[in-house]
Amino acid sequence: MARRRLLALASRLYGRPQATQPWRRPPPRFLSSAASGTLDHLKSPPFARPAARNPASYPWDRFGGGQKRTMFIQTQSTPNPQSLMFYPGKPVMEIGSSDFPNARTAMTSPLAKSLFAIDGVTRVFFGSDFVTVTKSEETSWDCLKPEVFAAIMDFYSSGQPLFLDSNAAASMDTAIHEVSQLSSVHYLSCIFSLVLLF
Repeated sequence: MARRRLLALASRLYGRPQATQPWRRPPPRFLSSAASGTLDHLKSPPFARPAARNPASYPWDRFGGGQKRTMFIQTQSTPNPQSLMFYPGKPVMEIGSSDFPNARTAMTSPLAKSLFAIDGVTRVFFGSDFVTVTKSEETSWDCLKPEVFAAIMDFYSSGQPLFLDSNAAASMDTAIHEVSQLSSVHYLSCIFSLVLLF
């Protein structure tokens, strides 16, 4: 008799619909392995080490490792407004000084020769730690200084000596002398031709 009552009570309980309880927390949902794989990149901490960069995407690194050649050159004015002193921050003349009043005398020095190759330079002087450059009156320092900076930087980066040996200087001086002689002969021949025409 008691067993029948228990069975009847159980059938009533299981047959009755359960009331909803909105305050109860819903059961957790589990992501599949495929869905969780797409979120793996979100698990890494923000301070994680970045991946190594591809050298091909940085082409300038292949030329000198991204390093730039720099040289700090200071300038100082002189009583002559046409002359300016350049301090490369490195020794220039170990002993004494050297003056180059024209391009012909600069054949013994690669630095002086490159400075005279700049249009407007009329004189070069070497001191212990400076180079004095004199320009023509019609030339502006604003246009001349960048070229002088470049010539000094190129000289110190090339590793050339300040002065050539006597044999090399003599051969270069001979070549310049021959060119000047040919120019003089050509100039005289032109004048002679003009005289004959008149």
